[in-house]
Amino acid sequence: MKLLLKIFLALTVVSIVSNVVPSPFASWAQDTAYENCTDLRADWPSGVARNEKAAQKISAAGTEKPRVHAGTHRLNERLDANNNGVVCENKKTGTQLIGDAIRKSTQFQWRSAKVR
Repeated sequence: MKLLLKIFLALTVVSIVSNVVPSPFASWAQDTAYENCTDLRADWPSGVARNEKAAQKISAAGTEKPRVHAGTHRLNERLDANNNGVVCENKKTGTQLIGDAIRKSTQFQWRSAKVR
């Protein structure tokens, strides 16, 4: 009986705390309507997929795999120009994205040589 009471109290405390303490991912997981793809990519750099199947399909095509979030996709379907189930997908390949990250992290200036 005492064990059941302890379990009940523990579950009650966990329930109360989880409702009071905000999740660090709350803003990320919210369904948000964006005005354009630039705004959407600020929060979702690789785009938003309707479901896992759409995310896998676009990833197999060589682009960065988008996050799956049905609610955000539903609110921004008008931005899915090619109706492939992914809103504002990143057209860059994984290799290009790694190169971009290296250039940004090292703050290296890439200059082209002049050809005479």
